[in-house]
Amino acid sequence: MDQEIKNEKKKYSFEEKVEAYKKVYKSNLDHLNLRNQMNIKAFGLLFIFMIILLIITVIAYAWQNKAAPSITYTTLLWILICVFSILTILSLYLLILFFIEYSLIKKIGLKKSEQEIEASIRKFVKFGFKKYPKKQMEMLEKF
Repeated sequence: MDQEIKNEKKKYSFEEKVEAYKKVYKSNLDHLNLRNQMNIKAFGLLFIFMIILLIITVIAYAWQNKAAPSITYTTLLWILICVFSILTILSLYLLILFFIEYSLIKKIGLKKSEQEIEASIRKFVKFGFKKYPKKQMEMLEKF
């Protein structure tokens, strides 16, 4: 039990992360390809939905300001505009990450050279903000 806690806190170097991702992507290519395509579709729709909500909120703000300016409604609409802007930027960032991962999966699937695959994996690991997946770490420990 104590050793499990130590393994959870273990920090992995950038090279170890790249190596683990390389092994996992090569072994689970079909599953990752399907999952990635679904993520791209979902976050693409989320991004479009957030832009629509942002536009509607800005129009409501302008309309409310013309009709009867009120501090309460103005503050509420500004908060909504800020929240929708942040969520739009976040969904765009995740969409870009999924496209980077998609290009990585395609390069591995097309049997590109090891240097191209490793460069793509490095880019994905570098720009990805998600916590390093436990499955990749377990596979790295096995190898």
